[in-house]
Formats: sequence, structure tokens, C-alpha cells
Amino acid sequence: MKKKINWNTITVTVLVVLGLVLGIKITRGIIVQHEEKIKQHEELVSLVKEETPKIKRYVHKQDQRHAIKTITIEYQKTHLTPMNFIEIEGYINGNKELGFEVDADARTEGVKMYIDGFECSKKMGKLIGFE
Repeated sequence: MKKKINWNTITVTVLVVLGLVLGIKITRGIIVQHEEKIKQHEELVSLVKEETPKIKRYVHKQDQRHAIKTITIEYQKTHLTPMNFIEIEGYINGNKELGFEVDADARTEGVKMYIDGFECSKKMGKLIGFE
């Protein structure tokens, strides 16, 4: 007597194996993507740390009233915008309410970082005469 093949069991087994393989590949892809983001952020932070004197000079140039005593850059908040600009956040005089944001471009040939924009909180703007 011939044994009957149970196609339902074979189909379910194949689908389970395919599901596991796809799940593993998708999970690995997510992990690799996350690791790439971390590496990219570390490279940005490294560049910003290297260019900190230039950033601080730029912020000081915005101070018309010479009110800035200290500048703190929040390196972990550094990120790339959708337009591929580096956004750098910080604050002055030890007061986080006196915050600023500097936009920089690292794609300019021959220059590590070209500072392209500056924004600050209303409170900081009043203090330094940048309104």
C-alpha cells in the first residue's frame, strides 16, 4: 500500500521555514541600519568637536553686545537634516534657555565645515542684540 503525501503539512513547514528566514534577514537589516546611523552620528560628532573653535567664533560674531561669556555645544544633539546639513545645538553662559542652533555644510570642497546659518532663542537674541 502506498503512503499518501500530506501536502498540507509540507506546505505549512515550507511556509514556516521561509518565514523564519525572512524574519532573520529583516532583523539583521534593521540592526545593520541602526549600526550605520550610530557610526554616522559618531562621525558627525567627531567633525563638530574638531571644528568647535570655528563654531564658537561664529557664535561670538553674532554677539553685538559682547554678552557671551561661555558657549556650550550639545554634541549628542548634532544631526543631519533632510537637506544634508549638519545641525548643531548649544547654549551660552551656562543657561539652556539661551539656546542657539548653527547650520553647517560639510560638502563644500576644500573646507571641512562651512557654517551656513544661525538661529537662537528669543531670550538669547535680546541678550546679544540679534533680533
